[in-house]
Amino acid sequence: MKHLLVLAALTLFLASCGGGPKGDPATVAAWEEIAEKGCACADKDCLFDIKVKDKSIMKWTMNTKTEDMTEEEKTSYRTARDKYMTCEKALTKQ
Repeated sequence: MKHLLVLAALTLFLASCGGGPKGDPATVAAWEEIAEKGCACADKDCLFDIKVKDKSIMKWTMNTKTEDMTEEEKTSYRTARDKYMTCEKALTKQ
């Protein structure tokens, strides 16, 4: 009986440690920063600096893995990414 209790406790511990998404707050924070920088730009040169010179967009686009994110982080990431894309589109139309 004692071994059964230990096994049950171990199983609960391991189940609480893994299984679901772990979260990726660094990626969400990076995309929020990119969106803020991109939307603050007044001209295409500024946008070019963020996209190419800083390599922010390329780096984070290639490295973003939403399967590692919680649902809340996925929503925040998509919101920040869409905000940046909207600002970029508006700025490149000029």
